[in-house]
Amino acid sequence: MYSKEEASKLRQQFWITFGKYLKPIPSAEGLTINWINYKTGVKNVFFKMDAGQYKTVISINIQHQDATIREQFYDQFLALKNIFNDALNEEWEWEVNAVNEYG
Repeated sequence: MYSKEEASKLRQQFWITFGKYLKPIPSAEGLTINWINYKTGVKNVFFKMDAGQYKTVISINIQHQDATIREQFYDQFLALKNIFNDALNEEWEWEVNAVNEYG
């Protein structure tokens, strides 16, 4: 078991190493991009990465205040479910109203 300080240092080292690994990978347009804090260009839609003690999660978060608009975004992503699965050769977990420790 790691102390809080040791765990914090390990997480920090993970993100530093991960960032260095992804740094040479250009965007579709050939531009340098910060993959860890990827800006989607769509207001209230975020790509998030979280490395916890027991798992690592990469997610697409729709954080619009209006539930109807959030649902419309979700439905649009859901329509692409087969494309995502085929591109990554894996099944994704889909949660329509997921919340994290911040709500």
